Amino acid sequence: SAPIGVAVDPDGNLYIADLGNGRVRKVDSSGIITTVAGGGSPPEGLGDGGPADQAQVAPWGIAIDRHGSLYIADGDINNRVRRVGPERLFLAESHAPDPAVKGDRVTYALAVRNLATTTSTDVELTATLPFGEVFVAASRGRCARHVRRITCHLGNVAPGATAMLKITVKVVRSGVLRNTFRASSKQVEAYRPTNIVVSPTVVSAEGCGQVITHTTVLGKDLGPCAGDGVVIGADDVRLDLGGHRVYGFPGPSGPAGNAAGIRLTQRSGAIVRNGSVSDFDAGVVVDGGGSNTLTKLTIKDNVGPDDAFTSTLGDGVFIENASSDNRVVGNTISHNGIFDGVGIFGAEANANRVADNVIENTAGPSDGGPAGQGIIVNGAGAFTGPATSLSSTRVVHNVIRGNGSAGVADINHVNGTIAGNTIVDNGHTNFGGNGIGVQVGLNWDPSVPVGMLIEHNQIHGNGWNGIQIRDGAHNNRILDNDAAGNATSPDINGPGFDLDDDNADCDSNTWSGNLWGSAGYNPACTTFGGSGPAAVAARSVQAAARPTP
Repeated sequence: SAPIGVAVDPDGNLYIADLGNGRVRKVDSSGIITTVAGGGSPPEGLGDGGPADQAQVAPWGIAIDRHGSLYIADGDINNRVRRVGPERLFLAESHAPDPAVKGDRVTYALAVRNLATTTSTDVELTATLPFGEVFVAASRGRCARHVRRITCHLGNVAPGATAMLKITVKVVRSGVLRNTFRASSKQVEAYRPTNIVVSPTVVSAEGCGQVITHTTVLGKDLGPCAGDGVVIGADDVRLDLGGHRVYGFPGPSGPAGNAAGIRLTQRSGAIVRNGSVSDFDAGVVVDGGGSNTLTKLTIKDNVGPDDAFTSTLGDGVFIENASSDNRVVGNTISHNGIFDGVGIFGAEANANRVADNVIENTAGPSDGGPAGQGIIVNGAGAFTGPATSLSSTRVVHNVIRGNGSAGVADINHVNGTIAGNTIVDNGHTNFGGNGIGVQVGLNWDPSVPVGMLIEHNQIHGNGWNGIQIRDGAHNNRILDNDAAGNATSPDINGPGFDLDDDNADCDSNTWSGNLWGSAGYNPACTTFGGSGPAAVAARSVQAAARPTP
């Protein structure tokens, strides 16, 4: 909100002065956005010496120095320049993410680097261990233990130099473990010369349904789970599956069809990444909240009960109930059902992003009914009740193939984008097998324009229409798509077209630069350049050439 300035650090991370929200946000090189400063509170200047993301700032400008320190022009009320580390001493920590089983030993490797241009004197490293870990040994001498606090003296550290230390602990209690490490120097600085690193929380593989409230790295496979696998229980939590698997039982996980591998209810800012979720009724469920990210996941074989009227879940990813600004990016989502590979449902589930995924082989119900979409974006109220809507979701650069019903089904969605996708071989086993289908509910207000942008998609071999715009969905732009060779399963879906516009008002949708083949187009309304019923004659793909922009 009101992004008033940007800066880039030496590692290529982008920082945004998010003035309207009272925050500074960072987008890292993989595209993940986090808040690095500002708690969104009234900008009264509080928070010096504490966590930067809880401070109160009004960022009118930002800058980054060569060490990665962030400077904030904290204007409007505070009239200060404020600084967020790294400090003189930069502390890095790593360990093998599997220490949470009773009896195991784990070694934390710690590196303290002096970022200043002068020597850091009398450097100390302090480790505070949780209940559940007992100190065993350190790799260097001069370490003192006081209950669960371990203090090690590292001496002087020259400019640019790094001091190394390893601390070994024994795990005496399985479960959630969290450690705090602090490096400090007696060197006088204009700012507090300390840097705190909190180690990743590590979770035992014993405990389906556990609630995660801290940044977490999964140490082992988790399952089989009869109910939910992992529940995100706080905002801004990072759950790294560590390459491991969270899994339920093959087939429906429960009679109600409501078990999720990862569940986020009314949570915001969470990141779930790097592992596999399988054999639940749904892989990941986001219910309320927003600004969550799902990335680098394999979400497969999550199949709800084969009854579309009683099953509450049946999806790879299910986003519902005003869940906005979520990102489903860079995942493989396969062999899920009976509903959708990715399902976004409900009024106000706005501005979600589904990008760079492979979404394939969504099953659908055994009776061949209208389910089994690769992606569905549905504002709800499609057939009965008020025709509510959602807006501004982007479906971009996905590979969507082999799903039982439509590749992309778009219902009661306004001002969204479907662009740059490869949508092939969908809709051969279930009803409604368009490559892309756009429609509105029976009670849709005809004065409301849908306004979808559908462009630069490759759409081939789908069972019904390549692109279909249903009657009532108007003011859409369908531009520069290659949609040849569709309408391949007329026994399931009935006759179809490569391009099909059911609107009575042909000029309400703009069709331009699209290619189609032998399946042709709806001559009554599929227009070229929005020119009305007098359409340009159909062209074969071989003879067609995209117009020069």
